[in-house]
Amino acid sequence: MLRQDKEKKAVCNDKPADADKYDVQLELGDVVVTATDGVFDNLFNREILDIIEGFKRERYALKKQFRCGLHGPPCLLSEPEEAKELARRICRASRAKVDQGETGKRVETPY
Repeated sequence: MLRQDKEKKAVCNDKPADADKYDVQLELGDVVVTATDGVFDNLFNREILDIIEGFKRERYALKKQFRCGLHGPPCLLSEPEEAKELARRICRASRAKVDQGETGKRVETPY
């Protein structure tokens, strides 16, 4: 990625080898969130977790009510559309914080 620091007029050339690398053991029901700094600069980890946990509870309650799609433990997101909706909710929450900040309201963010 090539980016220019506007104040210093310097150019930074990040290479894939410069990226952080992690090995993580995943378990059944884990949710992996990959996003840009547009999400992670505006939402704290706890806020993202709250969105995920609320979504899982909501989806499980619906599946239980209609007795459909109950595959595995209640924490599983078993359909691609569920993952897409969860991603939308995380993005909307991030955007809502940006919108609040643009109105001059004090908004606390990780960045």
